[in-house]
Amino acid sequence: YNIGMRTPPTAEDRQEEMLHSLQEQFERRIGRSWTTIVPRLTPEVLACLSELEDPKIYGINGKNQLVFGDGTVSPRTEGLNYLETKTHVRIKQLGLITQEELELFKRELPYTAPFWLESGDRPQSAFCHFAGNTYVIESRSSSHDGYKTGTPRVFRLPL
Repeated sequence: YNIGMRTPPTAEDRQEEMLHSLQEQFERRIGRSWTTIVPRLTPEVLACLSELEDPKIYGINGKNQLVFGDGTVSPRTEGLNYLETKTHVRIKQLGLITQEELELFKRELPYTAPFWLESGDRPQSAFCHFAGNTYVIESRSSSHDGYKTGTPRVFRLPL
């Protein structure tokens, strides 16, 4: 037994750390008590939040949903075109950021490179945001650099 060695954090430790961080963000940014959110944190919700990279609270959208998202660029969406990205987030019960949410939360997003925006389930063209502009790109494109850097994934919790 080596006293100087730390044991790696358990899944419960990581979840507790995530929730503590989200509580601080919520109370600081939203200005409400975290106790209003706790009853909504079901095991299913916690599983979705755990899928996010360094989960962050982006804010409340126009549909009165608390929007959580990746706090760092997600390697899980790197190299995917729009349709592949859309499939990935749907499997994980997550979503892509909408154009409305982009306008509301652009200062909170950790992305400086191009990324996909919500454009529907099987569109011919998809929206890609880069450098303050939104472009329309063929959704199956494998040559556009916009999809190579990862896309913010979000989870929306109704309030």
